[in-house]
Amino acid sequence: MDLIVTGQSDRWAVEIKSGGFTQRDLRGLLAFVERFRGFRPLIIGEELFRHSAERAGIDFIRWQDYLLHGLHQ
Repeated sequence: MDLIVTGQSDRWAVEIKSGGFTQRDLRGLLAFVERFRGFRPLIIGEELFRHSAERAGIDFIRWQDYLLHGLHQ
């Protein structure tokens, strides 16, 4: 896990990925949100890998969108 973001209504545990990843690569992120249930997992990365995040049941945002709009789109 790379980042924790807390706002007025959302709490995110964020993993930033510059390339592909497997379910195994997300163990730390998933363990964190299991232990701290108020946080939602989120991956910031390349659009090409959105399907991997969705398959794992994790929210995804393109890094370009994150830079332009932050987590509130």
